[in-house]
Amino acid sequence: MSWPTQTCVLNWQPSSVHGWGVYGLHVALNWLREGPLHPVFAQPFEPRLIELDPIRRSIIGALGGSSAQLEAELARARDKGQVALAAPVLHGLGNDLSTSLAYGRYLLTSAQALIGVVFLENTALSAAGLERAKHYDLIVAGSSWNGQILRAHGCDNVTVLMQGVDETAFHAHNRRPGLPDRFLIFSGGKLEYRKGQDLVVRAASQFIARHPDAVLVTAWQSPRAGLAQSLDQSGAAAPMVLNGQGHAKVAAWVRQNGIPESNHLDLGLIPNGQIAYTVRQMDVAVFPNRAEGGTNLVAMECMACGVPVILSRNTGHLDLIATAGEPPQCLTLDDQRPVEQSHGTEGWGESQVDEVITQLEFAYSQRQEALAIGQRGAVFMDAFNWPRQCARLAELTLNLTGS
Repeated sequence: MSWPTQTCVLNWQPSSVHGWGVYGLHVALNWLREGPLHPVFAQPFEPRLIELDPIRRSIIGALGGSSAQLEAELARARDKGQVALAAPVLHGLGNDLSTSLAYGRYLLTSAQALIGVVFLENTALSAAGLERAKHYDLIVAGSSWNGQILRAHGCDNVTVLMQGVDETAFHAHNRRPGLPDRFLIFSGGKLEYRKGQDLVVRAASQFIARHPDAVLVTAWQSPRAGLAQSLDQSGAAAPMVLNGQGHAKVAAWVRQNGIPESNHLDLGLIPNGQIAYTVRQMDVAVFPNRAEGGTNLVAMECMACGVPVILSRNTGHLDLIATAGEPPQCLTLDDQRPVEQSHGTEGWGESQVDEVITQLEFAYSQRQEALAIGQRGAVFMDAFNWPRQCARLAELTLNLTGS
């Protein structure tokens, strides 16, 4: 088939309901609007997973056909295992620098540039993983912490590039309290041990007992079953409540942890672009995460909305925390203790519930000072919008191709 001159293949699936998918959507949208690269996804393009306004849906809709055409072209390739493309290829990398096969069948390489984009949580890299790293012309790490881990393991083909925020949706303009007589605490991210929602419910239950006007607002639902039960390993919260398909019953679990139904609002599985208005109404957001390979897109979006954000001082969150001597742009959980797991947890941190409550109390009692912190966070996030970050990713790619 005939591809546009500056085609670039992205080997992950676009969607509106998980982090990698949101990343892919914004890369594709910005490249299609601004150039200079034309994106083609090497994973199934499923419109049901994409929630966009009609204009952006029309922009990205044609990529479904491009993805299907690429799959057909790969099916005609002589080598059915590994296929070298003429276009640059970006692989989404997971733990141990593993990648997915395109359409579940093909390992893609490139005659122009092979780039890995990684958000690494497991710090244990095997010999096989390090050997895989050598095949990439460049590895783009989603946080400074990830970059440090890779370089410490001898990878010198690494650069750091943070994710972006959709500033057309996530911004601090016209921010208003959602319920003037209630104190709204936001917590987002898929339910799993790494995200620390067990610490959130334990802290929130104690805080709400002191302040009955407080409401925990959660965006924890995920299309992936099985991760939520990992929260049980900490013993910090009541056992996870699951339905017959293995998905978390969020409202039931929150009630079992002592939070009354009237003090909890479950947002359900809400597309990324639709949550911004809700986030802007929050009084505070809390993220006692044990580890973030990237910089935590949900936390970035809350900061962009001017919401005072409570962040654990570890891993990818460190890129969002002001340097020493600078005015704070978020509230921090500084008492970070080692996390012992069967896999690599170098740099992970266990936040302390008492400190989470202390920061919630600050946000509750010092509303104006907390608001000022939120406003500084929004100013910081101005530098990390998707157009700028996607342009930088395109520049890195084109530098390798000599274009």
